[in-house]
Amino acid sequence: MKKSLLCISAFVLLISCKHDDKYANIQKAVWLVGSWGNTSADETLTEIWQKLNDSVFAGQAFVINEENDTVFFEHIRIEERKGELFYIVTVPDQNEGQAVPFKMTTINDSLIVFENPEHDYPQKIAYRKVNADSLVAEISGMPQGINQSEHFPMKRVH
Repeated sequence: MKKSLLCISAFVLLISCKHDDKYANIQKAVWLVGSWGNTSADETLTEIWQKLNDSVFAGQAFVINEENDTVFFEHIRIEERKGELFYIVTVPDQNEGQAVPFKMTTINDSLIVFENPEHDYPQKIAYRKVNADSLVAEISGMPQGINQSEHFPMKRVH
């Protein structure tokens, strides 16, 4: 009886450990969860991320100008599927409202890079964790053959 109980316990423990590894990539991005922002003289950038479940984070990013008008808005999802991580962005007035996927190419505890070489711009989206309360998002690519990049430093909004 004790042997059976020990075998069952070991099996349950093995399954539990395996489940933890099932979404290992997205777990490296958990530092994104929360509200982030940056305010300049003429606009405020806000990005909000929440964990929907073990394999999906949902986000939204928007820019509000000094007249309090929303001048940019996008829905974002980070999804892990079969060990691969995707950044899926939908901007209502771009790409005919269709979602555009970017595949993760680099990930560690402080950097996540997603790429889609077929997209016009950006072709690369990166998030770099500076510390627990700040990050830098960067978009880059080659629109019309010209190398461009934009950096968006943000602080955690409490």
